Amino acid sequence: MKRILKIISIVLIVGVALKWLDLKDYYRTNFRELSKKEQELFEWKSHYDEYLNHRNVYGKYFGEDEFEFPRQEVFKIKMLEKDKVFKIFWISKTLKEDKINEIVALFNNPMNFDWGETTWGDEDVDYIFKFYDNKNRLIGKVDMCYHDCGWVRSKPFTPNIKYGQLTHFGHEELFLIIYKLDYWK
Repeated sequence: MKRILKIISIVLIVGVALKWLDLKDYYRTNFRELSKKEQELFEWKSHYDEYLNHRNVYGKYFGEDEFEFPRQEVFKIKMLEKDKVFKIFWISKTLKEDKINEIVALFNNPMNFDWGETTWGDEDVDYIFKFYDNKNRLIGKVDMCYHDCGWVRSKPFTPNIKYGQLTHFGHEELFLIIYKLDYWK
């Protein structure tokens, strides 16, 4: 009897773990990451005298198709919002199809971002935008520390968000998108 309970417990634990990974889109991703050579373009070089050199490298690639986020066509966007009371829970919303291009354009416009340092962790994330292709695979993700710091980070990487700090204009644009009821299903 103990052996049966042990087996059932193990099966349940494995089942819950697999379901959790599925909810996290672990099995359904199709990120188009930069090649090693492309990554080297954006790495800090020891010969840089100041941040200006590094920023100029980023600036050279603003608006380039090969570095736009998420580097493939988006068919669906979900936004996860951290619950204000119970911080371990997330509330999910799906963006209306006619608003998808607006959000993709926002994250590809360097005017929405500044050069501020992005020293924050996963525990600071208030919102997560998930971008999906036509096969419902996760192709892009933007984590956002919106309320406390105004920073974002993307996967896959794009130079268009600079170091990830939102400008005042970018912050306002995202505010309008997040809180406009007619944007969400």
